Amino acid sequence: MQILSFPWLRRSRAAVFCLLSPLVLAAPGWTMAAVEEDRQRAAQLFEDGNFQEAYDLYRSLLTGPEHGGAAAEQDLQRAWECVQRLWNLGAIDALLEETIAAHPDDWRVLRGAAQVYRQLPDYGMEIEGSFRRGCGESGSRVLYSEARDRVRALQLLDRARGLVADDPDRADAAALLQRMVETLQENRPYWRLQEKTDLSELPEYALQPEYGWGDDPGAPVDASGEPVFFAVPESWESAESDGARMRWLLLEISETHAPLAGWVEFYIASNLFQPVFGVQTLATYGYRPRDPSEDAGEDRSAILALHTLEENETVCRLATGV
Repeated sequence: MQILSFPWLRRSRAAVFCLLSPLVLAAPGWTMAAVEEDRQRAAQLFEDGNFQEAYDLYRSLLTGPEHGGAAAEQDLQRAWECVQRLWNLGAIDALLEETIAAHPDDWRVLRGAAQVYRQLPDYGMEIEGSFRRGCGESGSRVLYSEARDRVRALQLLDRARGLVADDPDRADAAALLQRMVETLQENRPYWRLQEKTDLSELPEYALQPEYGWGDDPGAPVDASGEPVFFAVPESWESAESDGARMRWLLLEISETHAPLAGWVEFYIASNLFQPVFGVQTLATYGYRPRDPSEDAGEDRSAILALHTLEENETVCRLATGV
């Protein structure tokens, strides 16, 4: 058998490759330019009050693979603003999940979706067996999504947390962890931080809303009667409560971006401990702090002589008493 050689065919292939290669190399740049052009057009439509057209364009951008990063995170927030202006709240859930599906490994998009979930109204209607956010047809059963939305936001943030290790922008990576801390504590009194939110599945829609924090039982104590401060666990996975998760995240924030170390100390003092272990908690227990004019002699050691406390001392209401 004789093998035939066609030099002209090799030359033609080379010529075709030379003709096509500039188009291949230019494609990413062309795509980025087209995305940016659409973003500017959507922004202008929004500014002009054409919210439906702006929403349609944002949706097209967000559910496409070419868009992503901080720009997509911003555009997702703007799309949510369009939904609010149009009062079409039922559209936002599908947009969020379609955007997440299009960018499962883009941690900034995941963070943006989690932030929108935190902002959503936590009620809706059951229509034909499905949940539709916002007001619906009269006679439909009202459902509440506060717990479900919180868990979904935490799921997204937890996935994003696993994607930031190699990101060079350490300040933004730390900002993600700050968002997780805020979401864990949001609408949670200190005693409920002893719970550990299950992130493996979404809770069902509720028939009743969560009514605030309820009565203040005082700062929680452990089995031996000692106040619960939530020790820092070795890892996120080993944390046994949401409070321990928060303490681990706060340590990670200071290690991820050192300039935030001061913010971490302030957050622990002002958002975790002071509201629970501060002397103001005595007011809810019916005690009146002693006036300095009443203070004399041995009475300085009285438990309610608050002005005698040192900087590292406090008197507070515990679940077991003062």
